Amino acid sequence: MRILHMFPDTNYNVPREFIKFVNENFNKEKHKFVFLNSEESVLKLLANYENIELTDEKQIIKLMESCDKVILHSLFYSRSFKLKLLFSPKIMRKTFWVAWGSDLYNWDSRSKSLLKYVINKQVEYLLRKRVRYFVGVFPPDIVVFKQQFKTQAKTFYTGYVASLNNLVYRKKLNGTCLSKKRDNHLTINIQVGHSSTPVLNHDEVLQHLLKFKDENIRIFLPLSYGNAEYGDRIEELAKQMFEDKVICFREMMDIDSYMDHLSKIDIAIFNTERQIGLGNIFPLLYMQKKIYMPSNSIMFKYYNSIGVSICNYDKVINMNYDEFTKPVCGDNTQKYVRDNIINKQKKVELWRNVFDYPME
Repeated sequence: MRILHMFPDTNYNVPREFIKFVNENFNKEKHKFVFLNSEESVLKLLANYENIELTDEKQIIKLMESCDKVILHSLFYSRSFKLKLLFSPKIMRKTFWVAWGSDLYNWDSRSKSLLKYVINKQVEYLLRKRVRYFVGVFPPDIVVFKQQFKTQAKTFYTGYVASLNNLVYRKKLNGTCLSKKRDNHLTINIQVGHSSTPVLNHDEVLQHLLKFKDENIRIFLPLSYGNAEYGDRIEELAKQMFEDKVICFREMMDIDSYMDHLSKIDIAIFNTERQIGLGNIFPLLYMQKKIYMPSNSIMFKYYNSIGVSICNYDKVINMNYDEFTKPVCGDNTQKYVRDNIINKQKKVELWRNVFDYPME
């Protein structure tokens, strides 16, 4: 069986780790990985495997028709490509959609043009509605998919594989360092979000943190990918409010350097309702960092339902500094990550269910 994996032109850390995972644990002769409308330089960022290819919209349909299964990793593609899929029932019958955060939770985002919004929404809805096979990387994704599209599609949970080779999980950790930092009056490092994405509501967080401006804090804003215009606005606002106490990242970092940075973070804030930033959240959980999310967040609800403590961001507005920086104790976050996120054998079996699923 020949399986075609397709990726959009986006952050390449996720596909790079997935390609490595598949080629090391499955028959790589049966898998082909294609990137739509990407530059040649992309290949330098990815593992040097022979089954990776760059292509364009003219060629991709032929490739999809020639394969037994098509796995779309996210739906961040052009409207013209999505229309081609909708008018290709033969391809849709064998297409699996691996949902990333935005294309499941924010697929119907508003547009300045009402007509454009109506057309885009219809195309996006029909494409998702007609998907016969859905793959979630976060357990609540499957529930959200079924609720939104009232579908009888076959669903799979596979989990997130980009964490498997992360050096963070090989380090011996001694729990949160917040207690020591507070006792020694050292700088508390706070990270807001992980990307230049409006759904993270950076401006609201900055306003809420302003009351701590005179405390010994440093605020980090990773804005290296996403909406560049939004990132410019947030960077300007943050520097006006916190001056030299804020550091903005505008260039991509290699994964090891970024994980080293995360290891120095004490408090992370993800002020959003939807699933996002799992590649940041999992190592932060493992390192027992204090994480804030809104109480109506799907991630907040899920983690607290399984005994993984996430702090309620809604309460920050009424917190004093001691409450805000109080360490979280008695958590089982490391066990959760070991059992579910970096359990390689489990990940292999979950993905095998997708790859070996018999087609109708």
